[in-house]
Amino acid sequence: MSEAGPFEVLGLAPRFAIDAAEARRAWMRRAAQAHPDASGGVDESARLNAAFRALQDPVSRAEALLAMRGAAPAPAAALPQAMLLELMEFRERVDAARGDAAAEAAVLAEAREARERSLGRVGDLLDGRGRAELAELATAVRAELAVVRAYDRVLEQIAREADGAAPA
Repeated sequence: MSEAGPFEVLGLAPRFAIDAAEARRAWMRRAAQAHPDASGGVDESARLNAAFRALQDPVSRAEALLAMRGAAPAPAAALPQAMLLELMEFRERVDAARGDAAAEAAVLAEAREARERSLGRVGDLLDGRGRAELAELATAVRAELAVVRAYDRVLEQIAREADGAAPA
């Protein structure tokens, strides 16, 4: 993406908790103006599409907010030790539920809820209820994003093992 971040490109207020419909409307409005057939702006269309994709993904959206606030790019944070144990226990419950559709659905719902709680903590940190110095903020956000990514991997793995069903 260019110098302008995805929020600026789409003309949206920089915040983690964005309304998906609002983001889509902003993208559609700007995309219609920049459509290559109407303006010859292939580069601008690609820039708008990249901005929209970045804001649709909560992990990318969080990283964009950190970048806007001056946080240096960094590799993904390591999972907290307690989270590793929690994931191992969760994985054992998944294995125990295998073959019982109701039990599998309950475990998947639990993983999705835990992922959403972690995203909520990211939003709390980024949208002002947990203000901190930039380095501390970036560290805390990236630690939560590591948890989100871990749940994403677990959900994807469970879906693959369940005869290729796609994660919701």
